[in-house]
Amino acid sequence: MEERKSLSPATSIIIVLVAVIAVASVVFWFFRARNTVASVRYEKQLIEATNLMFEGGVTTENCANLMQSVWNNSIWKIADKRTDHYTHAESGVFYDDFNDALAALFADPDFREDIKSIRQNRDDVEELIRKLKNPPRAWQDAYSELLRLYDTYYDFTELVLNTHCSLNEFSERFVEYDNEMVKRLDKMDLYFD
Repeated sequence: MEERKSLSPATSIIIVLVAVIAVASVVFWFFRARNTVASVRYEKQLIEATNLMFEGGVTTENCANLMQSVWNNSIWKIADKRTDHYTHAESGVFYDDFNDALAALFADPDFREDIKSIRQNRDDVEELIRKLKNPPRAWQDAYSELLRLYDTYYDFTELVLNTHCSLNEFSERFVEYDNEMVKRLDKMDLYFD
């Protein structure tokens, strides 16, 4: 029968160290790969949220432009093919009260569909914002910027969805929020390849 040679203590320690290093390396690469996948998934959701706010902003801008035109043209009795449908009574005469023109606009099926679209877009954005809480370290600055974009987006959509101000205030806020949306969207683009 053959005798088994025992390993020296130094050799045993080296084998154990190599095994520990190998296991640590596998664990490190596993967590690194998992974090990379999570980071890529997070980036996709950030892009989706940004794009949704852009799309909602475009619809909001179109509605705000039409609201402002109807409001202005009704007050100043300005004829315009785009707004005459809302600013004139069935008799073809301008409404005496601009609120009647705005009511006609908000009763229009196409405009109502745009308003419904803005509400749905906002719900979708809010759902994504909730999912994006606790960003990976690499995306914390982008998440902070996304929240600033969201604040502006919310104010912009709220201006159209729940208008409770004068035409002058509406016009000033519209320009302010529209410009701020562009600025915030440009900043978000800096975070994406």
